[in-house]
Amino acid sequence: MIEKDTIVAQATPYGHSSVAIIRTSGPNSLRVVNTITHSDKPLLNRRAVLLPIYIDGFKKIDEAVFTYFANPKSYTGEDVVEISCHGNPIIVELVVEAICENGARIAEPGEFTKRAFFNNKIDLSQAEAVGSLISAQSKEAVEHQVKNLSGVVSAEVKKIKTSLINILSSLEFQFDISEFEGDLNENVNKFYKELKNNTLSVLKILKSYDMGVAYTSGFRVVICGLANAGKSTMMNSMVKSNRSITSSISGTTRDVITSSMIIGGVPITLVDTAGLEKASNEIEKEGVERAKKEIDKADLILSVSSPDTKKIDLGLRENILDVYNKIDSLKKLNKKKGVIYISALKKTGVDNLLKEIKNRLFLRLESPGSTINTIRQKESLDSCFLSTQTAMGILKTNPGGLELVAYEVREAINNLDSFLGKTTTDEILDSVFSGFCVGK
Repeated sequence: MIEKDTIVAQATPYGHSSVAIIRTSGPNSLRVVNTITHSDKPLLNRRAVLLPIYIDGFKKIDEAVFTYFANPKSYTGEDVVEISCHGNPIIVELVVEAICENGARIAEPGEFTKRAFFNNKIDLSQAEAVGSLISAQSKEAVEHQVKNLSGVVSAEVKKIKTSLINILSSLEFQFDISEFEGDLNENVNKFYKELKNNTLSVLKILKSYDMGVAYTSGFRVVICGLANAGKSTMMNSMVKSNRSITSSISGTTRDVITSSMIIGGVPITLVDTAGLEKASNEIEKEGVERAKKEIDKADLILSVSSPDTKKIDLGLRENILDVYNKIDSLKKLNKKKGVIYISALKKTGVDNLLKEIKNRLFLRLESPGSTINTIRQKESLDSCFLSTQTAMGILKTNPGGLELVAYEVREAINNLDSFLGKTTTDEILDSVFSGFCVGK
């Protein structure tokens, strides 16, 4: 259970700025504020007021805007005071020290959001959306996480849970009635139909996982080929900067070079690799080995060839996009189906390449209104799906085994509770919140 002491932390990033926000939460928030401001006037709920700040009892260090959010209508569900002081790290540190000297303690990572969870302001999936929203790298990712934070996915899960509870209640009622009352076959068909609808609803949410992971973790696109195929020039033209060193000398790239970009709202990590050919020294050999490792973990491989370099053999892989570079050096071009033709030097065809990369990566993704994006959420829904599928199988092969069906439905409900954080272990909670910044 969450501790009932008062916590404090800087809520804005560390560094010099015009304003820094310090946040307190807990039962002693108001008393602490009155102590460091020497004010005997009570703060009014959601009213900003300018007050001095004193340290060591009498030294005035700053003037700041204090805003009080009374429980339970605050972010954490507790009394919260936000202090907007001048954004000098020294001032922030002195204010935080003064607050701690008067009965508060430094917040742990994610503790404000953790308290919001324990005080039923948000469920666990919404708490995870907070972390994903903070780290979102595109407008589209922000939009999806805002939906999750507002409880769109949670509402869908709760709807499924309510339906399963109704099914369980009907099953338990069926246990109590005489075998001669009602039509067992009719009830079995009804249970089967309702379970199937719930199974389809769970499956729909599960299908959003790949898209959710794409928005948070992105894709890894590896550029490979023989030396002098123009891989580095191609990477530079794609990211529109001189990220990789280029030269007319063959084999310029000896190590793995990465660069980031956004395609369709999804973060993409481009990886430029060394030429895949027989190495003449230890450095080249290591470069080739690193290139092979990158190829093995790539979401998409850009296999680059050119008029003066052959296409490399990557075996039977489905995630390869063939790119033919240096078409500006050709007088005549005989195009083959499935190959993207470019001149990285002249930037010809690069837009088509980026468009095809998007098509290939997004081909296996659903585009739902909301997404799940953590393995914890996926595992909870996978287990629920398995339980409902098992229950349907029992109804089909053993219509009289309603006790077994009821057991599986209970398991499905428990797994949805795990998704929402109702039956989650402390170990899982620590894992969720430890990745947050201190002031959140």
